[in-house]
Amino acid sequence: MVNKFLQLLFVLFICASMQAQVTYSDDFEAYNAGSTVVTNNSTNWRTWGSTTGGAADDAYITEEAAASGTKSIKIEATVADGGPEDLILKLNNANVNKGLVDVSFNLLVVKGKSGYFNFQSTTTPGTGWAMEFFINNDGTIDVSSNSKAFSNQLTYTPDKWFNFRAVIDATNNLWQIYIDGECKATYRSGLASVASIDFFAASGSKYYIDDVVLNTDPAANTAFEGVEAGLMNFNATQGIQIAGTDIKTSVLLYNVGKDTITSIEYTLSGNNGTETEELTGLNIAPKKSFTIDIPNEVTLADGNNSITLTLNKVNGKDDELTCNNTVEASFSAVKPADHRKVLLEEGTGTWCGWCPRGAVFLKAISPAYDDYMIPIAVHNGDPMVVKTYDNEVTSFSGFTGFPGMIVDRRIVVDPSAALAPGLTYLRETPDATLSIGAKEPDADGNMEISVSVDYLQATPKGYSMILTIVEDQVKGTTAQYNQANYYSGGNSGAMGGYETLPNPVPAAQMVYEHVARTHDHAVKNMAATEVGEKVVKNYTVKLDPTWKKDDIKIVAVLLNSSNQVSNANDESIEDAVENGFVTSSTEKILVNTNINIYPNPTGDQTSVSLNVQNPSNVSATLIDALGRVVLTKDFGKQQGTVRMNLDVKGFAPGAYTVLIRTQDGIATSKLIIK
Repeated sequence: MVNKFLQLLFVLFICASMQAQVTYSDDFEAYNAGSTVVTNNSTNWRTWGSTTGGAADDAYITEEAAASGTKSIKIEATVADGGPEDLILKLNNANVNKGLVDVSFNLLVVKGKSGYFNFQSTTTPGTGWAMEFFINNDGTIDVSSNSKAFSNQLTYTPDKWFNFRAVIDATNNLWQIYIDGECKATYRSGLASVASIDFFAASGSKYYIDDVVLNTDPAANTAFEGVEAGLMNFNATQGIQIAGTDIKTSVLLYNVGKDTITSIEYTLSGNNGTETEELTGLNIAPKKSFTIDIPNEVTLADGNNSITLTLNKVNGKDDELTCNNTVEASFSAVKPADHRKVLLEEGTGTWCGWCPRGAVFLKAISPAYDDYMIPIAVHNGDPMVVKTYDNEVTSFSGFTGFPGMIVDRRIVVDPSAALAPGLTYLRETPDATLSIGAKEPDADGNMEISVSVDYLQATPKGYSMILTIVEDQVKGTTAQYNQANYYSGGNSGAMGGYETLPNPVPAAQMVYEHVARTHDHAVKNMAATEVGEKVVKNYTVKLDPTWKKDDIKIVAVLLNSSNQVSNANDESIEDAVENGFVTSSTEKILVNTNINIYPNPTGDQTSVSLNVQNPSNVSATLIDALGRVVLTKDFGKQQGTVRMNLDVKGFAPGAYTVLIRTQDGIATSKLIIK
């Protein structure tokens, strides 16, 4: 354990050194309200575009708000894209890569507005963003370095003055961030130096700056004896954002001490409680870092899940700094509505050089979210185009270019942003469940398909139905299957490996997924329905002999009267055939059946009883929360009070729908399997 007396001397040395090197402090009381900052003080301030005062991006002294006295600096965006204020505080008129920088200031972010500032890496603005602080209007502050976000957020109170302080140990690349005097997090910059702070009027921002204090000591040399380690970049590595599922995490462990790190003790706190573990067998040399996989699983709950990882000991000892020993992250999850699936339609094409982005982000969604989302790649201007589908996508309101992702026929986003709204829509209770059945294709490739729509809610007239055949693992041999690739060479950043591929990517190296092969939107202006009503629609689809049957999915989509997705479902041909083809009909909802299920909940056997008024063949179907038929059983001709036994042993726990079908109509009830 570190000698506490020596640690105190180390802290006092830093404080004394800082106090001896005060380079600038200002409460702006000496300046006239309405004057510009750089006009008053061009020694310590400049703007992004000018070193002299009065430029268009200079900021003004104001009496609208102040933390002390009556005056402060006002930064407010007055144009849609941000600006014009872009004020820079010089730290030492040099690119600082060693020694200590201690800078603090008071901030007031107006309620409903945001704020933004960054630390520039060199004295030439725009060379590099060493650290960025995005002050959100919800009281959180996101932090990033060199365009890479950190998991640790900071917090503040909107419409209230708070003190921000950064103590930068440039020698060891440690940025300790204090809010109102308390060290909240430690970050490490992705760049080698720091030179200034840029206060920019980003879009939607309005904030005030007061009481700036800047201390620098380029000669200070912080050396940690023994062990000194810290944590950064606490991220999820496995799992999906669905409530009830488990995720795994990783964290970056860095070593700024003199000893090689061979073991750590940590505590993980989250929805599973608190777990303390030891990791051994490490080999992290001084000045090195390593990403560690945390073996503990965390079960996500609905909503935001705050998880904390604390470094307790390094090599069995306490280390010197504590502010860099804790990282927090928030992982959001949603509880899907029963039977709900979200539709993702991507406009793409082999000619589109930016469209590899769509393929990369769809790969991140599928197959991970296949139980909850249905991706379809709708091609344009290439051999895989389905013109009617292409026309429907490109004419959708808000679709302006490729790649574009239509989420549930509501909004158009970049493919990289499709998951978040998809998860939001997944919470919504659908109007109906969709069950897909089929017959085996005949010798000519004709396949009969049925879509059974069981209404959970009453619907008005005007709904419509889409049926689409989607194929995975599509390959081509001609030049038309070459994929244009603007990510080639890496100048546009990493993109799932496409940065290492040529432009265009030869057809021999391309495999296209989720390709729309057919599109049928003939069923429109459907009649109004009641709760519990069942409607069955029949289709005949001709499969091209070049399509691979095992890679095909049948997709059914129910659109509401506003042309938004009410629900969707998909099945492989094999599963659709197993579900069975249902003849087109509209089934009546039975009343006065006195349907009863007992025991309920159950984990083994249950009995369904109901009253069948007229002699009829009776069957029972069990449907899970995703709308999948998991059990069908025929009970032959029945009349009167009928009791039917169902064996549900081995089925996954959850909520199910029991659907009883007779010749007179259908009846439904809920069953909980535990």
